[in-house]
Amino acid sequence: MIDVANESVFPLGEAVAYYPRRNGRKPSFSTIWRHAARGSYGCRLETVRLPSGLYTSREAIARFITALTAAHAAEPLPPSPAPSRRGRPPRSADQRQRDIEHAEQRLTRAGI
Repeated sequence: MIDVANESVFPLGEAVAYYPRRNGRKPSFSTIWRHAARGSYGCRLETVRLPSGLYTSREAIARFITALTAAHAAEPLPPSPAPSRRGRPPRSADQRQRDIEHAEQRLTRAGI
């Protein structure tokens, strides 16, 4: 957790300057936002909400990188399921087959 009294905080948009560069390029703001909102490998970038928006600190970035490194060194996470279809869970093979048959019946009724 960010200790506002002892850590120097800055807007999340400025965190780009403090992230390590990859192949000489800074990460995009959306990457940093994703690290703060959803995290990566179970690790989230710490932020504090102030009236003017989200803020983080150099120390929080260092803690995030340390936690991320430890998470990668541990057992890898299982692959995530296929992306959901509009918020619904992925279909089973049986459900997919039923959907195909239903679509073929609708096409036949439509004369296509």
